[in-house]
Amino acid sequence: MSVFNALFSPIKTHHIKVQNPELTLQYEFTFFHVPTMHINTVLSAKILVKRLGHLLYPMLDKLIKNEQNPTKRTRYMQIKTWIYKKTVYHPNLVEKCTKRLIKNMQNSEIINSLPLDFKTIRQDVCITAILHDIGRLCEVGICDKSVIIKPKALNKPHAVLAYEILKDANIKPEILLAVKYHDFDALLKAKTDELYLGLDENRKKLADFYIRVVQDMDKTGNLKERSMCGIQKSAEFFSKAFLKDYHISDNCLQTALSGQYLGVQKGHLLDVMVHYVTWGYNTHFKQTKQMISKMAPDLFKQIYLEAWREYQSAPDKNEERFHQTLRKIARLEEYALSHHFNTKNQPEN
Repeated sequence: MSVFNALFSPIKTHHIKVQNPELTLQYEFTFFHVPTMHINTVLSAKILVKRLGHLLYPMLDKLIKNEQNPTKRTRYMQIKTWIYKKTVYHPNLVEKCTKRLIKNMQNSEIINSLPLDFKTIRQDVCITAILHDIGRLCEVGICDKSVIIKPKALNKPHAVLAYEILKDANIKPEILLAVKYHDFDALLKAKTDELYLGLDENRKKLADFYIRVVQDMDKTGNLKERSMCGIQKSAEFFSKAFLKDYHISDNCLQTALSGQYLGVQKGHLLDVMVHYVTWGYNTHFKQTKQMISKMAPDLFKQIYLEAWREYQSAPDKNEERFHQTLRKIARLEEYALSHHFNTKNQPEN
């Protein structure tokens, strides 16, 4: 019945027009609402996110078909691929990482302390993994001449938008809270939420665990992708805010070498890859750290490869600058592997 409900339960849409001052165009962003949907299985969650993504495809397909400019058409096709990533590829990757984490934690003290059986816990955190990024779809703005991805276009983070899409559905409050607070620094904020405060102690304990799992596994899923594909599937790769000039900023490197999380809004594309490394510095579970440690060498291989690609594509090649960048990557690699990922102590690597 939950599958039937997920397939045919109505999805309400509300279109919000936002003016882009840079281009003097008015883009239409879509907010979704699923008030009668039952989301109590992983399959029902997957059906929902696919349905949401497919609601945006017709408008994009029309733009792609009518666009004569090859560069713009390619950009629109990239955004369509980004929607697929956020509704299928990334959620499935995070779910896969979540399954591995929970398997590694089976019979651990923390799992045994939770007031729910292992099978149900596993199902709940996998549902959270599938649903956590659906608010990203509200960041796609479309008009009759163009399409953009604009974070916080509706003046709310994507995690909050995901929560608002789901809040009236038939879904566990613990899962709702984990979706709303899946940003890695939001656990304390979750504990002040009215929904959280209204739970009994057992359900609060589950909510705490689910939030920590999705925070760790969202990070792990992203790092897994970066370790396999580098930065070329990320939004930053296509952003004009980042230069592909085989350079790492000194201040970004120093932040990473000091063991701190690095946030990057603009600069050099390799700064973003340094930012990815710092994602793995802090995790909630030792099992998460073990998972990230195994993929860390491949992540650094991708950083070296990105530096090489950028150097090879540069119209003016500065060999000394390129060698300086390689030395910076090597310093970060030595520091991160010895102080945070500690792969030397893991025989399987």
